[in-house]
Amino acid sequence: MKTFEEIENAVTNIIYYADKINELAREQFNYDVEHCEMITEATNRLDLLGAIGGAASKIKLLCEQMTSHLKHAQEVKLPMKQQQGEEDAQT
Repeated sequence: MKTFEEIENAVTNIIYYADKINELAREQFNYDVEHCEMITEATNRLDLLGAIGGAASKIKLLCEQMTSHLKHAQEVKLPMKQQQGEEDAQT
């Protein structure tokens, strides 16, 4: 597959950033829990941070699925058209 490595690198980068987003959302969540005077006032923010972490985890899961599909796509062999030079050599 001509674009295998480029697609694989792009997916790897997305996984890295999804992990980073999840880590930062968790860090902010923990910070808010430790430093908020009235935790009941922070429930909306904590819910949203949890949703951000959940979305990042979903992105990572989808990327892992893309990686699996990509590897299987690479294994599929296609009959390719011959280049002009190859056709001349065969005749």
